[in-house]
Amino acid sequence: VTGSRTLSRGAPLLESDASRFWVNPFPLKPYTVERETVARQVDKDIFVFEQEHGFANVSVNIRMTVVRLSDGGLWVHAPVAPTAQCVEMVKTLGEVKHIVLPTTGLEHKTFMGPFVKAFPQAKAYVAPGQWSWPIDVPLGFEAEVLRDMDPAVPWAKEIEQKIVYAEVGIGKCSE
Repeated sequence: VTGSRTLSRGAPLLESDASRFWVNPFPLKPYTVERETVARQVDKDIFVFEQEHGFANVSVNIRMTVVRLSDGGLWVHAPVAPTAQCVEMVKTLGEVKHIVLPTTGLEHKTFMGPFVKAFPQAKAYVAPGQWSWPIDVPLGFEAEVLRDMDPAVPWAKEIEQKIVYAEVGIGKCSE
């Protein structure tokens, strides 16, 4: 991935991924099982991947950041939908070692489980306080809960992390 480029339109979801739940019952845009991924290299070892995302008449981009760490492994922050196009683009950068769900928000949590399944050799990490509404259900994958300024995470010497908490209308939020 070099510079800014758009790859083929309408990449299908991974055939091996049985959890296409982000399309239905959730009314998230795009309303089909196809999403285009746009990738840009923003620094020597930092890449962003964007896909259209929205609800009702609101449409925005959802962004995933991938950092190549000094050992060559990839640190994935805030996964997007693991379409075949997206997965192939990530694989061209190297081996995914760490996948981080940095929020309790739905927009990235929806894609975390399928993304973890697409990269089963990677270790998953989540922001503390994960919950779901209207009932609390399990995440569906194994993950380590992040701690504030944790020096034990494998990327601690390269990427600083800070946990932020807030109260929102229907519950607590962390990032």
